[in-house]
Amino acid sequence: MKRNVFILSALVMLGGLTLKAQESFKDRLQVNGFIQTEFEYTQWEGKSNNGKYQTYTDGIDNADKDYFLRYGVRRGGIRMAYIQGKIQGIFELDLNNGDIYPKAATINYRPWDFMEINAGLQTVWFGEEVPYSTPKQETLEHCEILRKLFPLDRDLGLKISLYAPKESAFNGLKLDVGLVTGDGINLSSDGRLNFVGHLKYNNRINDIQFGIGTSLYAGTVSHVETKTYTYGEAGASYSETKNVNKTLNRTYYGLDAQVKIPTSLGTTEIKGEYIFGNQVSQANSFSSPNGNEYTTGVFDTQRKFYGGYAYLFQDLGKLPLRVLLKYTHITPDKDIKQKDLPEGELVAYNTFGIGCQWRIFKGLQLTALFDVNSNPSYNKENILTADPYKYSYDRKDNHFTLRLQYEF
Repeated sequence: MKRNVFILSALVMLGGLTLKAQESFKDRLQVNGFIQTEFEYTQWEGKSNNGKYQTYTDGIDNADKDYFLRYGVRRGGIRMAYIQGKIQGIFELDLNNGDIYPKAATINYRPWDFMEINAGLQTVWFGEEVPYSTPKQETLEHCEILRKLFPLDRDLGLKISLYAPKESAFNGLKLDVGLVTGDGINLSSDGRLNFVGHLKYNNRINDIQFGIGTSLYAGTVSHVETKTYTYGEAGASYSETKNVNKTLNRTYYGLDAQVKIPTSLGTTEIKGEYIFGNQVSQANSFSSPNGNEYTTGVFDTQRKFYGGYAYLFQDLGKLPLRVLLKYTHITPDKDIKQKDLPEGELVAYNTFGIGCQWRIFKGLQLTALFDVNSNPSYNKENILTADPYKYSYDRKDNHFTLRLQYEF
């Protein structure tokens, strides 16, 4: 009898401990995610974000070559975080136009209020827009220049964040500094590391909130060339083909600013960022590689570039609506003259956008955005490209997006 009572008591105690452990686990584990589905209308020379064919394709699109349509899942993501005291482990997976890849695998440690350490795969902390959470991106996509410089906006590295004490005169000042491999989500390909830093000051004056920041990316990229060397004298020579790895520097600078102003109509928010520097690129592409090296294509040179964005967001009183206006610009190579234009990738581009966001209910929102893309027209006799007429006019590439997003 006593033995049965003892066993029953032990089982009850064990059940209580298990239940307590489960409750503790639930408190420590956070799981959330998002899904983005969208419809796109694009003029025939534009590019979609969805589908197997992201440009106009003969035989499957409208025969009159006026426009084409696409529909798909733009992105989806799941985020899991486990918090235990001052340590947090984060793991994220992204679904991006049919491809699944890791977005984050990070250890966060905050030993003191003024310091935080992040180690692992994480979003690059350059400027304001790159580290902005994907489902919070009100303009739907990063501006063109940031999409070129940071194709996947994440990298493997170590970041240290320093916060000014709240009671000090520097309250609101934050410094993010660290090193990344430059390989994005790929395995590290060499022993070189790239420096990334962002100094930001946020504060408020009465009801007006504002922020200003500056960023630096100082790193390298490799270019693998295949060269043939000839040795010996005439008649007794031999040749050998080798891969020659060159290390080239790339440096980006950024300035960003934001302000929120309450008005009788609703909150007005303005954001802007200007980026410039030197970009290592190939002759047919301004984009950074999805890794730390170029292995194909004809290498060209370092390019002096500049660009950025300006956004205006306006709430409409108590309505669940927000209007947005946007302007973005990119000049991939400011030293190129009109007569020397080699490829379409090096054409300067402006985008003017107007849209509206409807917050249907918590977590669910519908955004409509119409982008008018414009490029300078060039003298068709002087363009050094396979298609001399391609940029002799403003291309037909305007783009309308209707996106439904759910966060959970």
